[in-house]
Amino acid sequence: MKSLFKRGAFVAVTTAACLAVGTVVAVAATSHPLTLSTTGVKFSGSYVFYASGTNDGGLGYPGNICDTSADGNSVFVHAKVEGYGYGSKTYDKKGNSSCQSENMYSYAPGDLYVNYGWVQACQDRGTLVSDLCKASDKLER
Repeated sequence: MKSLFKRGAFVAVTTAACLAVGTVVAVAATSHPLTLSTTGVKFSGSYVFYASGTNDGGLGYPGNICDTSADGNSVFVHAKVEGYGYGSKTYDKKGNSSCQSENMYSYAPGDLYVNYGWVQACQDRGTLVSDLCKASDKLER
């Protein structure tokens, strides 16, 4: 009888602990709206800081990158996290008022947990003229 009681108590405690951990993870991965725009480009989406061990504990920024001027210039979005430069660019290279939907994230190498980062949307104006960009404010976990 004691053995059954101990097993029942163990299952109840384990279940409660799993539910509590699941709740903490859900709260830690809450997304927030994010919109960036400047001449020729608009990013509409969200950002989320992933839990350690999920997408390298990095910054996710799913959304749409849109060309708003149809001038033949490509547009792109990219992000950086604390201690690192901007990562890979995700382009919409059509240059014709189109939008591209992507699920992107940026992270620190080595599965490091990051606390802040930035997202930047840009119009690519070629090699002779500086890109026209709009960066987010500092995004925090």
